[in-house]
Amino acid sequence: MAETDFPMGYQFDPERQSYCRSLQPPTITGPPWWLSLWIKPLGGESRQVVVFLGSRTTTVSYFTLEVLPGGYPAAVSMGPWHARALAVASRPLTPAVWQPVVAEWPASFRRAVYTREASGINTQAVSVPFVNELAFARASTAQPTAYFAGAVAWVALGRGILTPRQIMALLSGVDPRLVVGRGLLGSFWPLADGWGDLHGSHPLAASGDPSPLPGPMILQPGGGGLAFWTEVRGASSRAWPHIGQVQSSHVAAAKVSVLSPSWGKIAG
Repeated sequence: MAETDFPMGYQFDPERQSYCRSLQPPTITGPPWWLSLWIKPLGGESRQVVVFLGSRTTTVSYFTLEVLPGGYPAAVSMGPWHARALAVASRPLTPAVWQPVVAEWPASFRRAVYTREASGINTQAVSVPFVNELAFARASTAQPTAYFAGAVAWVALGRGILTPRQIMALLSGVDPRLVVGRGLLGSFWPLADGWGDLHGSHPLAASGDPSPLPGPMILQPGGGGLAFWTEVRGASSRAWPHIGQVQSSHVAAAKVSVLSPSWGKIAG
């Protein structure tokens, strides 16, 4: 993966308490659901929350994707009647490098996290009854904490259960809109010089001045000499990605013509 010349991610700084949150209540409030994103962690010795889906009025009802001390990614469920249940990947993330992460909560008794090098699964039953807040880069509970140090891009939230092939496709850098059908993708935030939701109705609002920075360029070889290509084109003050399939030889020769996105390319 290479970095683009255009903004395709946002850097969050705990010292400025920077984060962002959805302006609308989340439509996904519990299992089965999943998320995928690209992350560039900067390290740290404390727990850091990358994605928060939970209650803003209590501290004991949420789902989170976290980076634990040592850099280990974890899918977490927290309920008022249970302790925190964590699915922790067996290997840490690499600091200061863009890398994909997928997490899923297929049922109240299961959560899992996947990277290219490792995975983790937990089967403790946890009920998360109160969910009314969606935020990135902090735990947006009644007592906000665990601010994230690093960058985030290409965040997708979806309903249902991913197949192993779909998880592999997301970890390979394939655009989420090519991986799942329309009904399974709830929201998609490229975080490409803006806070818009390209699929759902959940625009974000930022606080603490997160800064835009170059993000991962998605180039995934496909069958028949094709490749999945992500290109960012400037349009007034925004730069949005365009997804399509092009000849791999054209990519190498910098002759790229981008087609329209095609939904659900990766079957179950």
